[in-house]
Order: sequence, then C-alpha cells, then structure tokens
Amino acid sequence: MEEAFSNLNDDYLSDDKSVSTVIVSNEIEVKFVCRGEVKRLVFRKNEKIYGKIDDIANIFGISDPMSIQLCFKNNIISFDATPNSLELTIADILDCLVKHEPILKKNEVISSNRIKIVIRDSNNSKASQTVLEIENDEPLIQIMKSYAEMKSFDLKRLVFEFDGDVLSGTETPELLDMESGSLVDVRLKK
Repeated sequence: MEEAFSNLNDDYLSDDKSVSTVIVSNEIEVKFVCRGEVKRLVFRKNEKIYGKIDDIANIFGISDPMSIQLCFKNNIISFDATPNSLELTIADILDCLVKHEPILKKNEVISSNRIKIVIRDSNNSKASQTVLEIENDEPLIQIMKSYAEMKSFDLKRLVFEFDGDVLSGTETPELLDMESGSLVDVRLKK
C-alpha cells in the first residue's frame, strides 16, 4: 500500500506540468520625492503610510516629522491611507511637502533640549492653536508672555492650564513631564 501511494505521488508530481508558482508579495516599495530628491521605503500593503512618518523625516533629514505633509496626485493623503487604499504601484511617487521647517545657518545645531508646546485657545469656537518652542528646563512663563504678546492680550487676563491644572508660570516642561507636542489650554479670566 505504501509503495502504491509513493508511486501515485511520483506519478502526480511528474505528470502535472500545469502547476505554476505565483509569488504574491505583501510589501511594496513606495517612492517619495522631497526637495528634488527621490527616496524609497518598503511598506506592507495595508500599513498606514503616516505610521512611518519618522522614517520619512529621517531619510530626508527633516528635523520635525510633524511638519511633513504627504500628497499623491495633487491631493493630500489622509492619516489612515495605505498603499492599498491609494492603489499605489511601483511607478507611483508620493510628494513630501515640508511646512515650517527651520532653516539652519552653517554650524547651527537644533538643541535637543527644546520642545514644542501647543497652546489652544479655549475661548475661540474654532479652537485655534499656536505652537511655541521652549527649553525643557525653562519656566513656562516665557511662552505665556510670548503668547500674550502675539495675541495682544494682557498676561494677567489669561489662564493657562495643563492636564486640568492651572499653571503659575514657574513650572518647567521637564517638571511637568511634558513632551514635544504637549497641549496647554488658555482662556480669558472671567
């Protein structure tokens, strides 16, 4: 019986010439163009493109990944876009636009101790936001003053809050465990 089964397998393998191997890859090499440079990154077809925004920033030498906007066929792509949802082929190229990238002078270095704080106006129905930079160990009063000046408000009339707590201005981002992109709400005193 074993011998008959073995012969059957041998016959099946040797006689069936119609079987072909099809390799279906779950990955695609996506091309990006930024400032005239073309770079490539490999993505799984269902992987969110913005999930690798740090890698995209890194390959183009962009210091702030949040300043990148990706476009395909002159349309801004959504944050949940994937190579499949965009129907990308290996011939397609995504545009990588950089908004508000600081231009460094020769030998100037961005301090790794600086973070960006997002200040949201709670009184404004449009929820306007302003981004200000501060050293991690610098008192928050510095950005509070800057914000008040920018908006032409008297600092004494503003209340700044972080995680529901009112800020006095003596706190530092480091003391409050703030990270770059932390949100501070501001409102007018009643």
